Amino acid sequence: MRSVFLGCSVIIYFFLLGFGGTFASDLEELTVNSFIISAKNDYRLRNHQDLLDYTQTASSSTPYVDKIEFRSSSEDFEIAKQRYALRFYPKGWSETRHNRMLTASIMDAFGVEHEVYYNKALLKRYTLVLEYLETAQILKVMHELEAVYEDRLSVLKKQTGSLSFDVGDYIAAETQLTELQLDLVKEKNKLTGIIHKIHLLTDRKSNISFDEKTLAEVEEIVGVLEYLETNENPDNIYLRNRRNRIEREKIKYNIEKAQERDYLSYIQVEYDRDNYQEPVKAYSIDFGFRLPFINSDQEDINRRKVNYIEEKLNYEDEIRSTSERIKSTIRSINRYVDQYRIVSDKGQNSNGSSPLETYMQMEGINPLSLLEIRESVIKKDKQRIQIYFSILYNYVELLDLLGKLSESPLRNHLSSGLEIINEP
Repeated sequence: MRSVFLGCSVIIYFFLLGFGGTFASDLEELTVNSFIISAKNDYRLRNHQDLLDYTQTASSSTPYVDKIEFRSSSEDFEIAKQRYALRFYPKGWSETRHNRMLTASIMDAFGVEHEVYYNKALLKRYTLVLEYLETAQILKVMHELEAVYEDRLSVLKKQTGSLSFDVGDYIAAETQLTELQLDLVKEKNKLTGIIHKIHLLTDRKSNISFDEKTLAEVEEIVGVLEYLETNENPDNIYLRNRRNRIEREKIKYNIEKAQERDYLSYIQVEYDRDNYQEPVKAYSIDFGFRLPFINSDQEDINRRKVNYIEEKLNYEDEIRSTSERIKSTIRSINRYVDQYRIVSDKGQNSNGSSPLETYMQMEGINPLSLLEIRESVIKKDKQRIQIYFSILYNYVELLDLLGKLSESPLRNHLSSGLEIINEP
């Protein structure tokens, strides 16, 4: 019996030894900083990196020749009368130069596109951090409110049979508690969904330890806004991507025009075996010229020109749109800041407490009145939390529009003091 117990102990030991690393990684704490920096390993970035690596090592086309043909012909099916020829199809005038420019532009486009993916990965993580912290705090407040509603219902139950009992108040209190509990289920499901998204992005079920105490205060955000450059000509990674697309369309248009100037169709070097004894007659050079007044590619040229113009117009529209979004976001932040100050400062005494909180400490208060005061305080706290996170959401959106999220060195823009995130 003892040997059986010893054997089971050994098996359990090796099981824990083998899977202990997995458990440790799953229980690893995920902070805001580690979650933000995980954007560098986002799955979209990894997939795009493969494409970026391939384009950097891919071979380029032949510089000045479009293609080369080997031709063979015979006369009366006699080997002695066989003819051989090499035909070269040169590219159009300046076509090679523009092709090289296009290749360089495409390489630059992949680099910019990589930065776009990185910026979107950062924005996604910032949004999830705010959603998680806001939902967690709202749930905490709602649980406090649930306790108040339960206490109210309990007080009303004790008044059953007395002259002060009102069945309408009891029904209203019961309905209010039920509606709140239904909302609690929704918020819990929402938080579960947010946690699932966070685990998907990090590819592990780490213990989430986002701390709302590390978030910047409202007045600190107001101070940062004063130093942000919000000029009339905004610039971010999305606009740089647009500019690169304009450049590519312009180069493609120039390539089409260069191909139109391909007046020399081909150069052919031919060897006639029937005249091999007379080299002067055995070798010949042929040229093919395209007549310039016949242009079958004008539709392609026009299409490239239209694409180029459309990209320019789209870029100008996006600049105006970005500029307006920046102004609108700043106005929203200022509006929420004003609301936050009203909710935070209204009714405060010199010692920082509200008259309602002072009243709650008095003796001989009606329990229902006391619960009503407590409900009012909790609802105001909930309103303050919602306004605070509305400021943070708009603040992150503004940083994204200004191209600040992915600036080096990488910072936690939600933290107090804009903490620099050091890579592990």
